Amino acid sequence: MKIKAAVLSVVLLIASAVLLSAQAPVKYEFRNIKASASSIGGSLESLKLILSGSAHIETVDKATKTTFEADASKITTTFFSAKIKAQGLGAVKNATMQGRVKLVYVTVDASGNPVKTTATADKATYDGADRLAHLTGNVKIVSENPAVFAEPAVMTGDTAVVNLKPNLGPDEMRFRVESSPGQSTIEVTPAAKPKK
Repeated sequence: MKIKAAVLSVVLLIASAVLLSAQAPVKYEFRNIKASASSIGGSLESLKLILSGSAHIETVDKATKTTFEADASKITTTFFSAKIKAQGLGAVKNATMQGRVKLVYVTVDASGNPVKTTATADKATYDGADRLAHLTGNVKIVSENPAVFAEPAVMTGDTAVVNLKPNLGPDEMRFRVESSPGQSTIEVTPAAKPKK
């Protein structure tokens, strides 16, 4: 009888875990940022949002024609004060992302063609004042820019910085990857020059 009770307890425990994992994620929207996760917490007084378990945020800025998505095990975001009327990524003061981080940023080049940057890492932080994402651990950047690369450019390293400004200045770069000597890799196929 004790064995049957133990087996029944294990079956019920497994069934509960399956039902909990099958539940729809919690969703929240604030300042043109859509968020979803297994659990969402925080407070509007501290302007902090904490997403745990399959955390996902996304925002679309129609004015600058950019999109941004972030996925991680946990994302903690602090927003600028309500006095600052910014929306989307511009409303984020800072963020930390942990566990299987993936960032996808799509903007347009001067010709209006989409340029997609996908970055993965163990963890990342975002500084809203500079609009820079700092990635650490097993970093991989994939840049899809048909005007520059015939195929997606792939860079790997220990750390990276990704610039999330919609328009870069003449001395700014979209990303920078760094590593210990001999640890970074770059795979690039330049696009063919247009025939004259």
